[in-house]
Amino acid sequence: MDGGFLEGMYEDLMIFLTTYSQGYTPESEGFLFLWITASSGLVGVVLCVERYSYLIKRASINSQRFMLEITKMISTNKIDLAIELCDAEPEGALPRICKRGLQHAGTDSRTIQTAVDEATLEVLPLLNKRVNFIGMIGQVATLLGLLGTVYGLIKSFGALGDPNLDPALKGAMLAGGIAAALLCTMTGLIVAVPMILANTTFKEKITEITDDIDEYSVKLINMLAARTSN
Repeated sequence: MDGGFLEGMYEDLMIFLTTYSQGYTPESEGFLFLWITASSGLVGVVLCVERYSYLIKRASINSQRFMLEITKMISTNKIDLAIELCDAEPEGALPRICKRGLQHAGTDSRTIQTAVDEATLEVLPLLNKRVNFIGMIGQVATLLGLLGTVYGLIKSFGALGDPNLDPALKGAMLAGGIAAALLCTMTGLIVAVPMILANTTFKEKITEITDDIDEYSVKLINMLAARTSN
């Protein structure tokens, strides 16, 4: 790849960025749509960072290794140590649920089941919180981009059909309107694609965490119930 090619790419990029930034000025036909779409994207980024921090960094743990340790402690009647292990992951979804069950160790299976179910009902809304809103931003950004595109095209063809305008001015207004329309489309896609990908990724993670909760909470209940019966 020679230097001339890279230089040409750099120049094209600078031209594009200049044109794109001009779309956000009040003189641009679609600046209002661009600002609204970009603002929705900024909100989406903040929500994605928050959900990533919670779902990936805090709520998610190595469930298999965690339950292996819990199983060992229950089998040796070290319930207090098992609860302390849960406390070490205070925001982990599975540890919070296991802790509630362990706190009722020694009671009947129905009581343990009820405690685990209550904890699950508390945890699941925290997992799903704001995720659908991220997906909604992706959908709305696409529609906002389309709306800005339609508006730009209406302005362009309106100028083209005006017999009182100078032909040179018509050409300038037509080019400006089409540019504004395409910038709105592009901005909508720039916002929508990452939001839709993030929404899908978070939902997959929630499904993974939920599956672990379903599997290991049943195993926990059975272990505690067997311990009580013995």
